[in-house]
Amino acid sequence: TLLGPQQEHWLESSLADARGVWTVLGQQSLFGKRDNLPGPGELLWNDSWDGYAPARRRVTDAFQKHGVANPVILGGDVHENWVGHVLADYDRPDSPVVGVEFCGTSITSRAGGADRVAQRLAENPHFVFADGWRRGYGLCEFTPERLTTRLRVVEDVSRFETGIETLAAFEVKPGQPRIERLG
Repeated sequence: TLLGPQQEHWLESSLADARGVWTVLGQQSLFGKRDNLPGPGELLWNDSWDGYAPARRRVTDAFQKHGVANPVILGGDVHENWVGHVLADYDRPDSPVVGVEFCGTSITSRAGGADRVAQRLAENPHFVFADGWRRGYGLCEFTPERLTTRLRVVEDVSRFETGIETLAAFEVKPGQPRIERLG
């Protein structure tokens, strides 16, 4: 387990009691399964939820079991931006989408495999966007009508005075766990 039994029980109870338009789960890593090996076979990064697939499945099962409204998983610490759909069962690519995920990059640390991000994105169709070259942060705005997420990136992390821009922006509407790219 990634969380441990006590935290996992707390999360299950919290999801059972979740009320409101959006249910946000902030956590430390990439939640969705990410196969890093092009073609047949799999190469998973075990220092994330991929190393704890049964625990990840218990979370997605809890989303469904408790009818959790509009799950949004926010993560980080992978030195890349990843945006995707949360699947009920990552071993079945055609399984239902039960939520969305926005995993942000670091603000200064560089990615180790930025040149392979496009290849990994193609290998994992539940992700709709990824970038490993630019550093920055995500800005999420939750309203009853929509979730808007903007991935903000700095021009040069080595300069104190540097430009900042929006790398990509996305929208999710309540009741529709589908990420739409804006602009």
